[in-house]
Amino acid sequence: MPKAEFFTRLGLFAIKDFFEAELCAKLRTEARLATSKAATVVGKDGKGILDEKTRTTKCTQVSRETIAYIKSQLIAFKPKLEEHFQVKLKDCEEPQFLRYHPGGFYVPHPDSNQAENAPQFLKDRQVYTVIFLNSEVDKYAE
Repeated sequence: MPKAEFFTRLGLFAIKDFFEAELCAKLRTEARLATSKAATVVGKDGKGILDEKTRTTKCTQVSRETIAYIKSQLIAFKPKLEEHFQVKLKDCEEPQFLRYHPGGFYVPHPDSNQAENAPQFLKDRQVYTVIFLNSEVDKYAE
């Protein structure tokens, strides 16, 4: 896993240890034990479609409490994101928990779409966050 400094040199906003190691371990366990299904991507009609040329991963169904907690932490951090990216953010979409297994991948792709016929939620996206819950040491252990 590249260090946070690698990402900041690319103009990204990176925070080392956004969550404490103990919480990350708890979240990994919950995600590992949760029901999962193949993750979809947003199709042209705004609905989720399975496209294994774009990404192969599993979307896990963690508890509503966990999703609400993660969202609250992201919303609390919103002012720092607005300052860094010089944008005014409205809200935060519901977080997804994705589990990548060996061989899993995603290809570079836009997470927003300004096309006239694009769904509104894709037009509204301005900042995207990724929270890695694993470390280099344990990423293959779980």
